[in-house]
Amino acid sequence: MDRQDFLQLRTLPGKRIDGDVEFEVVAAKAPLLVLRPVDVKNAGGLTIRLCGHYHRKYDSVTYSFDCQEAGGPICRVDVRGTMHKQAGRTHKHDLHVDTDPSNNLPQAVARLDLVNLTPRLVWQDLCQRANLIHAGQFIDP
Repeated sequence: MDRQDFLQLRTLPGKRIDGDVEFEVVAAKAPLLVLRPVDVKNAGGLTIRLCGHYHRKYDSVTYSFDCQEAGGPICRVDVRGTMHKQAGRTHKHDLHVDTDPSNNLPQAVARLDLVNLTPRLVWQDLCQRANLIHAGQFIDP
């Protein structure tokens, strides 16, 4: 998958998540709450899964879309997370070159518009920008 493929996928109509978006306690990951992975249905036939985590102490949230065919993550949004070079603590990673998924999406751009948003509002923004329908429930962490 290259940048053009990624951009086409982002604008592809009909992407859908039918399951709930819910963070749960996983002892091995404490103190993080882990997003129960959910599949993203899409007309492109790609195997895409939403993963992520939430840290209550820092009110930080990460949403990551992993694509099996690309070999790893293709898009990730980090809000109030770990500092990432010039992009700061709130930033977005996405695919630029075909090796990015195997390198954990090394490039990031600041997303200061998300700094003060709740995890729910970040999720709603992400769905709107990715042309993604979420037919399940969002359960606040």
